[in-house]
Amino acid sequence: MVSVKIRGVYSTALAELFLSNQFSITHPSTSLHERFPEVNFLSVDPDIIIEDTMDREGIYCHSKNRLAEISKNPLNTVNFPELVTIKCNYSVDAIYKAKVVRNNPDKRISYVKLRPPQDGGDEKSFFDAILDGVFYPGKYLNVQIKDPESGNQLPRVTTNLTFSGKNLVFVLRNPNKVLISKKIADKDRRHDLFNLGKSLDMGEWGIILRTEAQHESNEDILKEYENLKGTVEKLVRAVKNQREVGIIHQRYFSSIFLFSQEIKGKLDEMRNKIIPTIANHHSYKASGRGTSNFGEIVDFAEFMVYNDPKSKEKVERLVMQYFFSAFAPGVTINIEHQKLSGQKIQLTPGIIDQVEFLPENKVKMSVKRKFRTNHGQYDGLNVQKQEGDYAIAEYITGSDTIHTKYYRESGELLGTYINLNSPLEFVENGVWYVDYEIDVVEDATGTRKIIDEQELDKHVQAGIIEKSLGTRILNRTQDILKEKA
Repeated sequence: MVSVKIRGVYSTALAELFLSNQFSITHPSTSLHERFPEVNFLSVDPDIIIEDTMDREGIYCHSKNRLAEISKNPLNTVNFPELVTIKCNYSVDAIYKAKVVRNNPDKRISYVKLRPPQDGGDEKSFFDAILDGVFYPGKYLNVQIKDPESGNQLPRVTTNLTFSGKNLVFVLRNPNKVLISKKIADKDRRHDLFNLGKSLDMGEWGIILRTEAQHESNEDILKEYENLKGTVEKLVRAVKNQREVGIIHQRYFSSIFLFSQEIKGKLDEMRNKIIPTIANHHSYKASGRGTSNFGEIVDFAEFMVYNDPKSKEKVERLVMQYFFSAFAPGVTINIEHQKLSGQKIQLTPGIIDQVEFLPENKVKMSVKRKFRTNHGQYDGLNVQKQEGDYAIAEYITGSDTIHTKYYRESGELLGTYINLNSPLEFVENGVWYVDYEIDVVEDATGTRKIIDEQELDKHVQAGIIEKSLGTRILNRTQDILKEKA
């Protein structure tokens, strides 16, 4: 049976999803233990690790096999037709021979390359990852992927190489050193485990005894050590023998799954089977971008619903009103334009002009954005950009389009962009959506046309979005094309 370790804001819903599809959950959090009291959880090395992306608009999935190849995988486009799947170039825990390209002493980081430059590019300007610490350019290092890439963020690497098992973590830089998990509180057990570690023939590595080791017999820990020792010895030799920049060892395949508002809504329903869950739970939980933690308000709201189920509708309405109280005319908001490639573009921020509450708990905002550049043209409109131009965009909760009108400083209308996107979500200080990279443009005379259709097709062919979703988007563009302006 395939085992899954799950962490993050989606953990309860995803645990319900995987358990109902005959997967096992390993290394559960305290909350999962409490919410699934009848489940026989495991303490084995996971086949799949799931954790939040940095912005919590989706998850990282680290799988020993490509997740798409795992039988009965529930994270698929049958259950979630709107799913966006991006394969990471660099997977968690993968080990590389890296070369330092340059450093930034002020930030105490170095930039390293993990593979040879492509197409004969300038080696000094080419780098793949960020390493904490200042190292001289030209230095070769053995590094391990700590955090895969996410959006515009390069992967983070570390020189602390490790190989994890169920009870043990092999540390390749600290020969014969034994460390015990701080979560093991029993002093006698800590002492016993330390002596056990010191009795091992560790060679060129040290070990960390994980929290799970406190419940295992010494005999089982020794058995695991002997089973993993050969693999680690091969890894040590491979690290020593690698001379050129490139990959040395890969254990997992990492992918990013982006969750649209539709998917978050389905996960709300799954979570609600286990514990009272208010509408837009996962959207709220993912919305934090600054210092505030709206998630704590959601937790309190659901505590109220748990104690008084009849209050749910009222509580949901109050939570929504409180969330949108931060959005008012004159407030600056950010526009997070998520590309299907994984890149996230921060568009020019805008000033809220008007806020309107619509039926079905929807909100509409008019936002004005001013531009300072006079370089280039507005794609599809064939109109030169000028300093002082501005745009007025209309953002509606859950809308699959964004209408943006472009004007000269004088107020002359230049044209309109109709962006096709995942259902729009408001987040802290802004909006977030996945751009489907196909648009309808309307010139100043009212004539409409579709642009960038080939970009959508490219992502369908790459398997980033399902063909059925691509067809749905194309049909939507045709409907917009026929609509009266």
